[in-house]
Amino acid sequence: TNYFNHSINEDGSFITDATVFPAIPLYFQQIQDYQKSQSVLDRLAGNNFSSNWGVRIVSESSEYFNPRGYHTGSVWPLFTGWTALAEYKNYKPVQGFTHLMHNLLVYKNWSLGFIEEVLHGAEYKPSGVCSHQCWSETMVLQPVMEGMLGIHPSAPENTLLFSPALPFNWNKVKVNNIRIGKSFLHFNLIKTDKRILYQFQKNGQNKLKVTFKPVLPPATRIQSVTVNGEKRKYTLDKPTGLI
Repeated sequence: TNYFNHSINEDGSFITDATVFPAIPLYFQQIQDYQKSQSVLDRLAGNNFSSNWGVRIVSESSEYFNPRGYHTGSVWPLFTGWTALAEYKNYKPVQGFTHLMHNLLVYKNWSLGFIEEVLHGAEYKPSGVCSHQCWSETMVLQPVMEGMLGIHPSAPENTLLFSPALPFNWNKVKVNNIRIGKSFLHFNLIKTDKRILYQFQKNGQNKLKVTFKPVLPPATRIQSVTVNGEKRKYTLDKPTGLI
């Protein structure tokens, strides 16, 4: 089926229904085959799974689809957030940002300032359960910090992997107080037609090692990289199979 099965029967046969659940192992990078991960995420980003307010548990084309069904067609911001995280981890930042915004914008409706636990799978409205759900709200914050900003600190080692995947049309971004142990890093982005300037400032006495790996838009051409005005060598990373 070119997708991951839903479950396994007692006799060893598989239940092959397509669900949103494979987003979770893709987020944890348990699927090393790049083409397999792209195949799953392409389907999750398609109209059968993705509504304008999040990702359905099962697709609209499923024989089990029920837009009010808790596990059979409703939209959970929790799974929408996991999908966004999986997309950022697997080089699909545009789709990740889209799903991130699907979750974020829910706070403007119904219980203002909060994010519903479950939304209807065919109409943009609540589907019962809980109107103030912690796991829904964290799935706005975590895809922003871990996905879009790509912040991965290690306090014991005083290191930070910083891999922002920012929308291509954002020309200014400022992030303060990224905490790594007893250190704080501040980040500023200024972009023009011909240059992207990344600025860093650290507060704290401990030495901090930063691995900086920004995700650049497709078709970007790098002419040179300078650090404090001096040209530096750089490397370009891309997953196997990425064009």
